[in-house]
Amino acid sequence: MGKSLNYRESLNLGGFAFVHGLVDAVCCAILVGLYAKEHLPLPVLESMAVMYNILAFGLQPILGMISDRFQNWRMQAIISLIMIAFALTVTYFSPWIAVIIAGIGNAIFHIAGGSMSLRLNPERASAPGIFVAPGALGLLAGSWLGKHGGDSIHLYLGIGLILTSVLLWKLPQIELVDIPRPARVSSKKIYLLLAILISISIRSLVGFMVSFPWKSSFALMLILTLAISIGKGLGGILADHCGRKKIVTIALLASIPCLLLGSSIVWLGILGMLLFNLTMPITLVAAASLLKGKPGFAFGLTCLALLIGYCPIVFGYQSLIRHPLALVIAIIISLFFLYNGLGNYSSQSR
Repeated sequence: MGKSLNYRESLNLGGFAFVHGLVDAVCCAILVGLYAKEHLPLPVLESMAVMYNILAFGLQPILGMISDRFQNWRMQAIISLIMIAFALTVTYFSPWIAVIIAGIGNAIFHIAGGSMSLRLNPERASAPGIFVAPGALGLLAGSWLGKHGGDSIHLYLGIGLILTSVLLWKLPQIELVDIPRPARVSSKKIYLLLAILISISIRSLVGFMVSFPWKSSFALMLILTLAISIGKGLGGILADHCGRKKIVTIALLASIPCLLLGSSIVWLGILGMLLFNLTMPITLVAAASLLKGKPGFAFGLTCLALLIGYCPIVFGYQSLIRHPLALVIAIIISLFFLYNGLGNYSSQSR
């Protein structure tokens, strides 16, 4: 059984979770602000969004390997905040440079916080679930700020990032669990890891397959985003108490009818997204369990898998994935790979 987090550990986890939401909010505000205020040509904006996602998600495995070597997550997080604050200052002078710096800074922070959350309580999904949960709320807040924030919003956000970096520095020091690295990763573990990553990629694609017309209402969009965040945070807690395989099976199968009917029945759509996101922290801790002593690399691979799931959208295959039957097939395939990727895991914790 995993240990309970003490006060210092809980404070660090809560602090990094809050900053996660802030980082995603600022980066989203940069991108949406370029669209809403700079009036750049649409192809340029789309190219910027693709570049940002490639950097923010695609760089994470490499940064994760570096992080696992030096293991200074607090300093990495502070560096990322300073980079994103700098990106805010150059947005109106060189949008491309701002997007590139923001993407790299975002990747560095996610690796720092993700590694820390996975090392707080190895084999337990609660901590990584809490860390990732505020991200969706941050994206919604950033989108609103990018559209409706005044001319001085970048100044306020930059000051907020600098102050936040000071708060991160002041968080109490904690001792993370030291996990020895095996000499090599067995072929069976590689198979299980690939199955988990394939499941994550399909889950990422499903996120683009779901379409809710009622999201145009900000109030309903806010409730939906809260449900997604709650799902990510709750998924880890449920998995630790009920078992990973049980939760992923119930959550994904139950999400299918909810998501199919969610476009016309609001509460079913909200429930479906909550259920669908219960699996996220489970995939994170499962990948880290297979890559002992390499939490940064494991976290980075899961984010790279999310980027791969985004590729069909980049290449213009939206029309092929919007059919309801495609949604059902995708979720079932995702469940198949994730269930098998969890291997023989059956107890609450090891």
